[in-house]
Amino acid sequence: MNNILIKKSEDNLKSANKLHEIKCYNSSVHCSYYSVYQYVLNVCKNFNPTEYINIEKEAVKNGNSSHQKTINYITDNCLSLSLNNNEVSLFTRNYNRLKNYRVIGDYKNLNISMNESKVSIELVLNIINTLKKINNGND
Repeated sequence: MNNILIKKSEDNLKSANKLHEIKCYNSSVHCSYYSVYQYVLNVCKNFNPTEYINIEKEAVKNGNSSHQKTINYITDNCLSLSLNNNEVSLFTRNYNRLKNYRVIGDYKNLNISMNESKVSIELVLNIINTLKKINNGND
């Protein structure tokens, strides 16, 4: 069975790279962020399908407010069981940095720089590599 969330994550990473190449840095960061978030949802779905269903329901009801809940769930219940404290801290710092770039790119009266766009893509790769360690081959 094809994994739709992983495919969406991969598509968003490809889009982020293409958008970076054509100097659409704000949109590139947006796609970078969603590449990670979709991968996180996949990990959650594999780790605890019931919690994934609850997150989906909350997303429909509350919009994007489910993002932080999802990240907290992954950090507290998945990463902390499989990784050491330094790896969990690095994941959290990288995710928060990427999220901050997305907030700037999506909502602030500021533009993302070429370097910030490039760093965002690098963060995606780092974050997804961390998540792959706990996803039990469910890519």
